[in-house]
Amino acid sequence: MFRRNVLFLTLVVFSLGGTLYAEEESLHLRTNNAFSFALGYHWYRESNAVIYWHINEKDYDSFVPALAYERKISKRIGIEVSVGHFRAKETYPYGSGYVWPSIKNLYVSPSVKFYLPGGDTFVFYVGAGPDYYYTAWDLEYRTTGLYYKSAENFSTFGAHGLAGVDWYVYKHPEKHGYYRAPVSLFGECRYTLLDVADVDIKAVNAGFGTPGIGHHLEVGGPMLSIGLRWHW
Repeated sequence: MFRRNVLFLTLVVFSLGGTLYAEEESLHLRTNNAFSFALGYHWYRESNAVIYWHINEKDYDSFVPALAYERKISKRIGIEVSVGHFRAKETYPYGSGYVWPSIKNLYVSPSVKFYLPGGDTFVFYVGAGPDYYYTAWDLEYRTTGLYYKSAENFSTFGAHGLAGVDWYVYKHPEKHGYYRAPVSLFGECRYTLLDVADVDIKAVNAGFGTPGIGHHLEVGGPMLSIGLRWHW
């Protein structure tokens, strides 16, 4: 009887210890807020504005710094709002002169995210949401005896889908005397559908094409990002 009681108590102690250890190990996943910084790379898609102005869209592919805040509304669902910016300017021969198209984008993208935990270290996620883009299209043209410059600003709405994974690289900073804000390294792919209509209408009406007919510019497309996320 005594041996059976000792064995029972031993099993209880080990079970409780294992439970407490598991709870301690999963504390880094029990957070409701997150702030992140990411550096992405964006690829432009072909559109009739880049074709018309003899632009190679690959020349405008660029890095995208972005900040984001995330809030969980349940164990598996969260809402994130990210803000990013990218820009590029190139020079191309056009007719008997040269043209300098400049494209600048500032975006705000809220996303609804669904989390798929992959053990104690990785959390996979997918999401989707709307996009707001503020796009500045500046165009300069210079040839012998002629200089022209136009500037247009556009506010456009689109949509995106995304998928990514968080890798928790610093699970328990509180054990080292820091605030309990676990850190994850994350990778994310995003695809945006967003088209700016009549982006060059001023330049076209100035005599560089058929009056009144502008061209559309696809500022969405794929983007890959890596970054750090702090959870609390």
